[in-house]
Amino acid sequence: MYPNPAHESIALDNNNDIPSETLDVEIYDTTGRQVIGYGSYKEGELLDISMLANGHYIVKSTSEDKKTTTKKLIKN
Repeated sequence: MYPNPAHESIALDNNNDIPSETLDVEIYDTTGRQVIGYGSYKEGELLDISMLANGHYIVKSTSEDKKTTTKKLIKN
């Protein structure tokens, strides 16, 4: 995931963590509440995070075959 920290948008670089053509992406705040959900994300596309308040978030990616990965995001 880059850039991190980020201000307006992020892109996921899956590095074969989850080999898949498309991913479902969810972003959670530190209380565990889902604040954004993206379906059918393709590697390299930009995800708009400009509406998020500054802080720490968890980005969860789920592949078509239900494999998941989570990464920490800092929004500034």
